[in-house]
Amino acid sequence: MQEKIIFKIGRISTEIIDCNNQIVTATNKFKQLLKNLRYSGTLRENNSRQLDIHFDEALFKKLRECGWSYSENPFIDIRTIGNEWGKPKSDIIIRPKDLYNCPVVVEIEKANKKTIWFDFIKLWMFIEAKQAKAGILLCPLNYSHRHGVWNLFEEARSYKNYLRRFAGVKKEKLKVVSIIGYQQMICIDNKFQNWDNNQYNRLKGNA
Repeated sequence: MQEKIIFKIGRISTEIIDCNNQIVTATNKFKQLLKNLRYSGTLRENNSRQLDIHFDEALFKKLRECGWSYSENPFIDIRTIGNEWGKPKSDIIIRPKDLYNCPVVVEIEKANKKTIWFDFIKLWMFIEAKQAKAGILLCPLNYSHRHGVWNLFEEARSYKNYLRRFAGVKKEKLKVVSIIGYQQMICIDNKFQNWDNNQYNRLKGNA
């Protein structure tokens, strides 16, 4: 039998420096939707005791409940950018309520800090393909693992600064992409607590 774990979003941070008014509005609307979002995790009964977190499914459900239009796992329209770039897909394209004419592509980076730079690239690909007018990178403030905690929000902020300073990415591209970071909280002992490596190791040890 698999053990079900309950999580929720706690604190939310945003990076909207130098962003245009449209992406600032879209980011703030999305931030409001994310507040206190609850999602589940499943602890597998195997040797690795793998924890699967079902964040995307909970987000899609919340979008439906709030009446937002969205597209799950959209593929890039290669006709607009050329076949040589393959056919990458994103996590979701949202149309914030009262901002329907501003589709926003969202990349959700839950764990891998080494691929954050390519998350930005994918956002810009969808914008260039005119499938979105803006992009949001959504990532946890506390990705917890056995040896510690990674703040992927701060990693994403650093990557954006590196792209600005050393990769020559133009302001026109940077101003249409924002970053949202969310605190992961886990329900243990009938109360929500910060999800850190101590809680991670306790959970895995008690599986």
